Amino acid sequence: ARPLAALALLGLGVAHIRYHAGYTLDDAYITFRYARNFVRGAGLVYNLGDYVKGYSNTLFTLLMTLPEWLGRDPIGFARLVGLASFAALCVTAYRYAGASSASAAARDRSHWLLALLAASSALAVHFSGGLETGLYTALVFAAVIRRVSEQSRSSAQPWSSGLFCLVIWSRPEGVLIFAASAVHDLAWRARAKQFRAAALAFYLLP
Repeated sequence: ARPLAALALLGLGVAHIRYHAGYTLDDAYITFRYARNFVRGAGLVYNLGDYVKGYSNTLFTLLMTLPEWLGRDPIGFARLVGLASFAALCVTAYRYAGASSASAAARDRSHWLLALLAASSALAVHFSGGLETGLYTALVFAAVIRRVSEQSRSSAQPWSSGLFCLVIWSRPEGVLIFAASAVHDLAWRARAKQFRAAALAFYLLP
């Protein structure tokens, strides 16, 4: 029954996002215009010939070139990215909170966390507004959780470095989030006296 309950909560969260999907933040149209001009061969510009960088969400802007390239409305695609990001956030949070734990209390905690995510109107607007905020939230959460998991398993590959690259490409302050995670990682390794050459990829790639 627990997986069914988790799916039901995820469905409620998606329905909550769909309820708020009629509202698109005005800043999203800045991204759409940069993406349209890029696809039309004018470069990443807002006005033709005016080379001013007026966007701060490089990864999302490049993603929005896909619907423009296909001749589709980017708003629907942006909301689809938001829905997928919300689902990814819920799955990551559900697993992290103890969905597979032997403890019944931990498994219950994972469902309560899903319920909080699904019921949050702030998150619903956050993931449906047409901006990179939902994707960015999911990437930050996944990158940090993955790095913590890698610390507990010395043989794990540092896939979190790739996730942090996407975080940095999503928002410029992603650099600060990665720096904080790197400092935490160095402090943990110094305390645990666990230094491996493979860990260098985590520090160097982003």
